Amino acid sequence: MILGALFGGMNFSVVSNFFKDDEAYGDIKGFEASELITELSINLDDRNIIIEYIESGSLSLTYYEHKRDQWSFSEEDGTLTITQKRVFSLLNNFTFKYTSREVRTLTIFVPIHTLLVIDAHTDVGDVSVDLSDTELTTVDVSTDTGNISAKDLIVTQNLVANSDTGNISLEFVEAQSMVIRCDTGRVKIDDSKAETITVNNSTGDVVIKRTEANNLLKVTTQTGRVDVRNTSSINYQLKTSTGNIYFEYVELAGETISYDLKVSAGTIYLNSYSQGNRHLTTGGDISIKAESSTGNIRIITQ
Repeated sequence: MILGALFGGMNFSVVSNFFKDDEAYGDIKGFEASELITELSINLDDRNIIIEYIESGSLSLTYYEHKRDQWSFSEEDGTLTITQKRVFSLLNNFTFKYTSREVRTLTIFVPIHTLLVIDAHTDVGDVSVDLSDTELTTVDVSTDTGNISAKDLIVTQNLVANSDTGNISLEFVEAQSMVIRCDTGRVKIDDSKAETITVNNSTGDVVIKRTEANNLLKVTTQTGRVDVRNTSSINYQLKTSTGNIYFEYVELAGETISYDLKVSAGTIYLNSYSQGNRHLTTGGDISIKAESSTGNIRIITQ
């Protein structure tokens, strides 16, 4: 029928709407907290999560409910718990239709400087947190399939981000510690700060720029490049099995640095000079340890 309509000159928007399933989600719904919420606990089957700030008022949210959804909201002692389950139906679970991003998104509006804890997980969907320098205690966000982004956050304790399949991006984030895990995707950290930053990526690049990790910056990836520029730390540990490592921070010129650099199949370059496949020094106040099984290491500090 659709092919016949296309060749018969039917308007493309009509065909597109045929494959769209937004009507199954009904009208937009809302929820407003009846008490001051300091902790969010979110567990969703198949929704994007957006958490953003508002200047004043109560915490509120908007969402769309599919006819096979089961939503629940509960408030207790300042914690708002949100769950969404998709009821499986053998007859209705498989469809060629698609839904727009709008109807598959839970948007939470948080009054600025009220929230302390975010614990958010979705099986399928993106997670985005942008709270305009709101100071939180802990942030733990994860998705099985989707991207994670956090911007303008101050976390006094730990920030944890996990994605099985998807990219992770942090920008203007401060935390006591950052623990980032990604199985398949790209990790990008810009203009951020922590005492320790640990990134573990199985398949994908790791790019870190203009970031402070006062005690430790540790990056491990199995397949992908490691690119660290204009960062500061006293201890760098950079490792990839298959990929190049690039480190550049010219402000370290004049500092005493200890190097422990090793490649199995590749070449080490220190300030443009080849060092073969092994370069080891001791006694520096700043330690740079880098290792690649298959790839080059290029270090620029002057």
